[in-house]
Amino acid sequence: MSSDTFGLELSFRTVSEAVKRKDDVLVVIVHWFLTKFGFRCVGLGDDKTLSGSENGSELLPTGWSDPETYSLRYVYDGNLFILRGVRADETLILNLLHTPDLNVSNLAVNVTEVVADINGTVEKMVPSHIGLIDRIRKELVEPVTKKISSEATTQTSSQATPRSEDIGSLREGYRDPLRVPIGVGGPGGPPRLDPFNYGRSDLDPLGVGGPGRGGLGGMLFDPFQRGRGMEPPGGLPRGRVPGARFDPIGPPGIGRPGRGFEPDPDHLPPPGYDDMFM
Repeated sequence: MSSDTFGLELSFRTVSEAVKRKDDVLVVIVHWFLTKFGFRCVGLGDDKTLSGSENGSELLPTGWSDPETYSLRYVYDGNLFILRGVRADETLILNLLHTPDLNVSNLAVNVTEVVADINGTVEKMVPSHIGLIDRIRKELVEPVTKKISSEATTQTSSQATPRSEDIGSLREGYRDPLRVPIGVGGPGGPPRLDPFNYGRSDLDPLGVGGPGRGGLGGMLFDPFQRGRGMEPPGGLPRGRVPGARFDPIGPPGIGRPGRGFEPDPDHLPPPGYDDMFM
């Protein structure tokens, strides 16, 4: 026997005295596959509730082959499943019910064609047992267990990876005192500072945006420093702070060519203007 059917022969040995019909051979193979998949049998019947005191087992319970209709209860990943089997002419119809949502799978097997004997090796009893096992997996087990597996994977992923809104709330509630706010300086481009927040760089323990790093540096405010985003009002000499007591000579922005912002000599009083004898 291949490694894929490991334990199947032992399963038949443990129930050899209870196997009396060809239908029993099929049920033993289905039970073996369920336990290999992770199911545990918790008894007979079709009760759809769990008391919590059930002890799951890899063995078939006593009396499993006595009735004409098979009814076995299993637990898988905390969920209750019921395996039902009924004979219809030459076909054994098997159903696996997932009790929480009543999702059910079906497998129909022609007993006379599949089961050759009720005694001997697995190969002798069911020559096509490899193909039968593949059908059990695809038609009976996977349709009612894929949803459970996908839900478990989704829950694990959501617990391991915080959601974007959770990250946002954490960031919103936390303020790093050493973090330089956007627009104040730091790597990623030249600083774009608010002139009314001047002196922020003095509070920066890392010196980001300070003197020599493209920042403001110091507490001396010069709104006309290059790159500050402020230009002197028209006609005001550079270095003059708006609002300071300064009386420009002539209207701002108007001057003689070549004279820049210097006062017009024609506006100056003549020498000795305060001499009463002139």
